[in-house]
Amino acid sequence: MPRLNGRKLVEHMKRTRPETNVLLISGYADDAVLRHGISVDSSAFLQKPYTFHALSAKIRAILDGNGA
Repeated sequence: MPRLNGRKLVEHMKRTRPETNVLLISGYADDAVLRHGISVDSSAFLQKPYTFHALSAKIRAILDGNGA
């Protein structure tokens, strides 16, 4: 994303489409994500590397309303 980073994208989505669920995936540790100013519920965060099972479970939880 040449003109947009993850933090700005999440902020934009929360502002323009608050009903949209966001799953943040990062190679950084979750505390590093928080230090960069991204406010995200841990249920909407997935740490790399991850398994297909972990990804599908996270997506299912979000779609079922158990995630952010």
